[in-house]
Amino acid sequence: MLGLSTQVVAKYVYLSDGSNRSYDILGTTLKFKKSSLKNIGFKHKESSMIVQALKTLGKDRITEDVIETIRKRIEPKMYSKILKDTQSSTVWIYEAIKQICREN
Repeated sequence: MLGLSTQVVAKYVYLSDGSNRSYDILGTTLKFKKSSLKNIGFKHKESSMIVQALKTLGKDRITEDVIETIRKRIEPKMYSKILKDTQSSTVWIYEAIKQICREN
């Protein structure tokens, strides 16, 4: 959705503030993974997508190309909302978000 990968999701993993659990339903495994609210408790879906994408890539793999790729997928009118929404994120993630949401 953010244009970072052409891979297709093979597993369904949902982030939750509850305990880790897996359920097998009709041959498909649904996995619920515990995550802290600072990584999932956002008002806007764009905020959640960006934080999870950055977290999955890792601090050392956040390049200017990654920043620009995400930036192109986010509407400029969402920048201020995303910045406000993600203030409680991990410092390095919020720094990357500030670059994504910078005004030209």
